[in-house]
Amino acid sequence: MNERESEVFFMVAKTSDMSTSSTLLRGTLQLDGAVSAVGALAFLAVGFSPLSDFLGFTEPAFPLIVGVILIAYVVWLFRLTRRREVDRRQAMGAVAINDAWVVISIVLLVINLPPLTLWGKLFVGLIAVVVAAFAIVEFYALRKS
Repeated sequence: MNERESEVFFMVAKTSDMSTSSTLLRGTLQLDGAVSAVGALAFLAVGFSPLSDFLGFTEPAFPLIVGVILIAYVVWLFRLTRRREVDRRQAMGAVAINDAWVVISIVLLVINLPPLTLWGKLFVGLIAVVVAAFAIVEFYALRKS
């Protein structure tokens, strides 16, 4: 094997370490994307309706911005899972984003900003629980693969 062939072999070996074709990981990321799409629609619906006041979002722009951010996240997840092999670093990025979502949700609930109603707190809390479950399963799938 000449020097060029060994460089190519090393690059291929290194790349295969950074990606995985785990069915559990791919399926969980796809389900995360589908559920996040529903969440995006829910946040957009809240922002464009009287539900905003009912849940305690004093500024309807808040749920609208969250809905748009979720749409970007969904597009990224679906592009990630359409590849032949799921990039491990990007999958870990999804876990980190989900973890950040949960932490931010807890902070918002603790500092009561925006001042959500009981229904608003339940809405944010339930979503945080679902997102935490995705983070756990995605992390497990990454470790298993």
